[in-house]
Amino acid sequence: MRVTGVLEALNKRAGPFTPADARLLSIIASQAAVAIQNARLMQAIQKAYDELKQVDKLKSDFMSIASHELRTPLESSWGMLRCSKRMPRGSYRSTPPPWSIRPSSCAAW
Repeated sequence: MRVTGVLEALNKRAGPFTPADARLLSIIASQAAVAIQNARLMQAIQKAYDELKQVDKLKSDFMSIASHELRTPLESSWGMLRCSKRMPRGSYRSTPPPWSIRPSSCAAW
């Protein structure tokens, strides 16, 4: 059994405490100890939940940044790959004609 606190009781009536009084005070002390322990556990759970929310936000932010950083170079690679699949063999020029220079253009030069 673990000591949680101290309960002091004063007998305002004449005479010592009876065994029934001692039993009642013991029950009250036990219930108070359970309530105090539950309150401590709730505080610990709330603290863990707050820390978990913070870690989850950091994870989400990291995933968002990592996804963007990976997607940006891959998009241009995928675009060039799609363009190269559409070009007939041997039709590649070293410089495209001026009218076909558009960011989204995959015209065969």
